[in-house]
Amino acid sequence: MNRLQLTVLALLLFVSSPLKGDDVQIPVIKDGEAQVIKELEDSDYWIRHDLWVETEFDLDGDGKMDRMHVSVTRPTQTETQSLKLPVIYNSSPYFAGTTGGDDSYFWDARQELGEEPPERSSAPKIEREGTR
Repeated sequence: MNRLQLTVLALLLFVSSPLKGDDVQIPVIKDGEAQVIKELEDSDYWIRHDLWVETEFDLDGDGKMDRMHVSVTRPTQTETQSLKLPVIYNSSPYFAGTTGGDDSYFWDARQELGEEPPERSSAPKIEREGTR
C-alpha cells in the first residue's frame, strides 16, 4: 500500500470514528453537581496511563526523592479535542487490586485517636489485578 492510499484510508477511518473532534463537550454544572456527558461515557475510548511521580520526601533514606505510582484515566477527547477537565485525585492503597471492594475490609475512617479499633473482617485471598 503506498503513502497516498494509507493517507486516504486513515482519513476515511477518522471521519467515521467516534473520536473525531466535531463537538467539543464541556462539563455542565447544574445544582452544584457535574452532569453526565454521554460522549465521554464509553470507557472503550478512555486513555489510561501508569505514571511515577517524584515526591518531596525521602522515606527510605537513599538520598533520592521517593516516587509514587499514579494511575491516570481520562476521556479521549482530552487528546483529540483539546478538552480541558478538572482533576479528581483520589489516593488509596486499596486501588492496587490487593483487596475486594467490600467496605467491611477497610479501616473505619471515623476511628477515635487512641482508642482500640473495632474488629473488621479479613479480606479473602484475592489475586492481584494491578498492572504496575
